[in-house]
Amino acid sequence: MEPVPPPSLPRFGARGQRLKTSAELRASRSVGSKKRLARRWTNWGAPVPPSLEPYAYGGASSSGAGSSSSRRRRRHTPSPPPSLSSGFSSEESEEEEDGDRVVEGDFIASDEAEARVLARMKRRSERARFRESEPLNPPPTSPSTLAPATSVPAAAAASTHRALLRGLSPSKPLPPLTVRLLHGRLLRLDLLADLSHLLLRALFSSGLHLHALSLHSLFPDPSHLTLPFALNSASRLPYPLPVGEQLHARSLKLPSHSNPHVLTSLTLYAKCGLLDRARGVFDEMRCPSTASCTTLIAACMDAGRVKEAVAAARKALASGMRPDSITAVRVLTACAQAAGLDAGEAAWRAALRDRVATRLFVATATVNLYVKCGQIAKAREVFDRMPEKDAVAWGAMVGGYASSGHPREALELFFAMRNQGVRPDCYTVADALSACTRLGKLDLGRRAAGAVDWDEFLDDPVLGAALIGLYVKSGSTWDAWSVFQQMRNRDIVVWNKMILGLGTTGHGKTAFALVGQMEKSGMKLNDSTFVGILCSCAHTGVVKDGWRYFHNMVELYRFIPRVDHYGCMVDLLSRAGLLQEAHRLINDMPMKANAVVWGALLGGCKIH
Repeated sequence: MEPVPPPSLPRFGARGQRLKTSAELRASRSVGSKKRLARRWTNWGAPVPPSLEPYAYGGASSSGAGSSSSRRRRRHTPSPPPSLSSGFSSEESEEEEDGDRVVEGDFIASDEAEARVLARMKRRSERARFRESEPLNPPPTSPSTLAPATSVPAAAAASTHRALLRGLSPSKPLPPLTVRLLHGRLLRLDLLADLSHLLLRALFSSGLHLHALSLHSLFPDPSHLTLPFALNSASRLPYPLPVGEQLHARSLKLPSHSNPHVLTSLTLYAKCGLLDRARGVFDEMRCPSTASCTTLIAACMDAGRVKEAVAAARKALASGMRPDSITAVRVLTACAQAAGLDAGEAAWRAALRDRVATRLFVATATVNLYVKCGQIAKAREVFDRMPEKDAVAWGAMVGGYASSGHPREALELFFAMRNQGVRPDCYTVADALSACTRLGKLDLGRRAAGAVDWDEFLDDPVLGAALIGLYVKSGSTWDAWSVFQQMRNRDIVVWNKMILGLGTTGHGKTAFALVGQMEKSGMKLNDSTFVGILCSCAHTGVVKDGWRYFHNMVELYRFIPRVDHYGCMVDLLSRAGLLQEAHRLINDMPMKANAVVWGALLGGCKIH
């Protein structure tokens, strides 16, 4: 085997040619990359940097026999898709190709050249925007852009119509740039008068609300097909009232003002907080449609005027309105919030008549209505008739049983839900834990808690508060304290649960320390916090501190005492043997004493 020659000696290949050294290879690669860079700058039409001039076309390094073979043709940039490319001028295509070549460059030789390229790209984009907006303001001598099409090829009109129809879906709108290009194409093909309503809807779906309003202002005679989309675009603006009032005033001068679609869109007054104006527009309708009734009910609910929403629903149902699934859900939800059982049952009967009661959301809203109104048997009847049930329907029924004093039925339904493979949400698990708390079943509570991950208890205050309440009720104060310390997200309910649990289990000093820690963390005390504090005072027997906290609650924090606060004070005085003072406090209460207050006094009499 021949010895390998040292690096300083030349090496030869199998055919006898001399091989390049590593330094020569690096130099040739550097020259090749500089030639490629020089060709890129030349293809862009930009001045070549001084450092690359020897390697540019016609330079000293690139001249010779091999220079012609190293030249390459410009990269071909594909043209836009056929649906949007027809009608563009050759100048626009060259500008777009040139812009693509500038964007696709991999190397920038100097800061000055980069600045020149960016300035050139900015000028081209400004010219493109000007050319795009120029047809919107034609010269006076040109024919009207809103004139009907007469000599447009049928194929171009059909392709434009299909492209606009693709942008009407709210779930999959067209990109904003595509809609702008379609607008320019309609102007060039003179199709804007025929397809203006489709273009306005595509602009609204793509979020180009200002563009839609500026386009609508150019129409000499807007119709009931274009006004609703303009009004909907105005309602999406940060300050929709001025534009909405202008459109409303313009619609009053048109024959299409009485169209139900136009009047329904005028409920943008409700989004501005002007519910009375929205109600006035609704009263102008001779025959209100289902959509207009739904919009008015939703506006009343959003404004917090639930009783007015129920009254509007009752009036609409009495006039023979045939609700769809969306209207039925809105009406049932409003009746559940206002405890309007009569109007809710009327909406349920109308849903049964129109065969929309089998929809999952309608049946779930009906279950929630009966639960909120205390009709648990009717709620279970509707629940059993449901052909399919999701986690929300199961949770509504479990929560109804738990809140109406049927904890055993709530747990039976919860575990039946688990056996059917339905995963409960956090509120359903919290209702199951509260049912276990009422029954004092710690083992069932731990089984219910196993339905969700442990991290959800640490991150969700609803679950954490329910688990802390279960442990405190079952006497496992250490477990409750451990859950409280591990929680990463604590709200005021979690703090109050822990303070009340410590106070009722004989850890009054720890409860008072936790109140101080709560104030230092920036959490503001509420009236439920003082219930826990007064309970801690009652179980530790500190009468002076109890009166001090009670007066501070009224004078410093400006909370009006509830019957729960008076019950804690009566319990404190009765445990301390101050029965006469406790009885005097009961007589001085601004409200009627309930069984808890009298039970606290009787408990003190039994002790002393």
